[in-house]
Amino acid sequence: MNWFKRLLMGLLPPAGTVIAKRFAATHAIVVAVTVFALASPVIHGETGLGGLCVLFAWLGLAALHVESAFNGALSRYAGGTAALAVSLMAGCAVGWVGLPLLLAVLVGSIVVIGLGIGWRRGAYPTAVGAAIATLVFVEQLASTQVAIVIALIVGLGAFTLIRRNQEESQRGRFRSLVSITVGTVMTVLGTGIVIMVVASNVLTDADVDTDVTNLVTHNFTDPDTIAMVSMFRSQFGHTYADSTRSVSSMKHYVVRETSSGPLYAPFDGEVFQLLSGSGGYDLWVRPTLQPNVSIRLFHMQPTTQLITHFGIKSEGFDLENNLKIMLGLPTTNPPFAVKAGDLLGTGEGEIALTVTDWADPLPTFCTEPLVWSLPTMFSPTCARQNRLVSVFEAMTPDVAGEWEVWGLTPEKIIITDKEREIFDIFGAGLDPNFRPHGEQEQIEKLYSLGLPVITGSSSDVDLEFPIGGVLLMYSTDGIRVHLPDGRNVEGASSGFDGVISPLYLKAPSTNIDTMFTVRLTGISAWKAVVVPPEEIDRVVRPLASLLASSGQYVTRGSGR
Repeated sequence: MNWFKRLLMGLLPPAGTVIAKRFAATHAIVVAVTVFALASPVIHGETGLGGLCVLFAWLGLAALHVESAFNGALSRYAGGTAALAVSLMAGCAVGWVGLPLLLAVLVGSIVVIGLGIGWRRGAYPTAVGAAIATLVFVEQLASTQVAIVIALIVGLGAFTLIRRNQEESQRGRFRSLVSITVGTVMTVLGTGIVIMVVASNVLTDADVDTDVTNLVTHNFTDPDTIAMVSMFRSQFGHTYADSTRSVSSMKHYVVRETSSGPLYAPFDGEVFQLLSGSGGYDLWVRPTLQPNVSIRLFHMQPTTQLITHFGIKSEGFDLENNLKIMLGLPTTNPPFAVKAGDLLGTGEGEIALTVTDWADPLPTFCTEPLVWSLPTMFSPTCARQNRLVSVFEAMTPDVAGEWEVWGLTPEKIIITDKEREIFDIFGAGLDPNFRPHGEQEQIEKLYSLGLPVITGSSSDVDLEFPIGGVLLMYSTDGIRVHLPDGRNVEGASSGFDGVISPLYLKAPSTNIDTMFTVRLTGISAWKAVVVPPEEIDRVVRPLASLLASSGQYVTRGSGR
């Protein structure tokens, strides 16, 4: 090891000279620019493992150059960086020749341990390598929780041992405490990031634009038990988005007539992941012929057969499997084969269809703002591309026909990107739950619809309403919609809580052909827009949260 190091050092300018320092500084700047330019392709797995090998070799050489030019702490950090770069290069080389991911990670970890101890450089990288190697090895023999604890202990031990060899024994207790704390944090983060970057690059590439037409050959539930389905890209519930980071829900909530109903396999394929959580279980199933496509069923109760197959002992947050998904590690459970129409369990039927740019059985979890940031951005499920599609776009004509009896078609249930941008009346931040925009924004949205806006307050306002139309109302304090003679109007009952709401008013008599008069009486200021029947799909549909079995659009706030 030392002879190899001396050979490399012999190719560099004499240590400590001015020219060595100049070359080191120049080299470091060039490497920094290179790494910055390639950061995104590396994280997203676009360079391939061969490209990663070249990049890490370049980084290791630069670090050696810096180590030869300087003394003290900078030299030690540079030596540690070189050790880590060489270990990553070794791990990527193992994966590049086609060996399994876990073996690639293990080889890279062993290399960094050897370099760290042999050169007595780089306590942090060596600790990371020791932790990774321990995690990979112990996880094959015990639970992930046990493996994590042991890995952290080993990593911290390696860090402490090398630091004692590097630094003076007279170091103060406070400096020692700070050093150990920083070392622990860097070990944890470094272990995760190294595994995730390598894992992202060894995934099997696939076309994220894979066509899903006619994929769903059997309904995922019984449509006649459904009362409402949320719109695709609605602002109902909480943010659920793909790589576009749309501030919308790109899945479908289901509101049933009863609390639960049957859930079926939508195609021939395999269930490849089953996770328990606070709201029941989440299940992923993928088709046999399109392994980069998956359907996720949320908050369901799977069959006893599935629970037994995946070895789930109890409900609650599944730390072990969630951690594996985040890191990009393969699951230890074999998939469960299913045929279209097989019973998967029961539940409401909340559903999402995802197309990924990888074809391995690794579900994406990066769908909410909280996990779009560091350090999870390195995870394959966040770094790689994924595309969410409405399940109603993927149905065969026969399956889709089962929903058309109450007017549900892709044209009615899907809000486009442009419509979402124009008609948004809710917002969400790091807290993914949707909340109504402020009063001024809601009012501006009404005026942007291109239809006359009627204003009023506590006084009575009469207006002519078309048969089959919709009345869009905005009020924070409530408003009464009734006939001029004081009688109630069918379809006028709705809560007004600072959200633009559609009212489907019914004529008081079947003898009325075109228009009838309604009276609006508010507690305070209110605004209204009369939407004629031919404008409902253009104006009301993008503002809505759900489509009801009656064919009416419904707007609701967050909280589901």
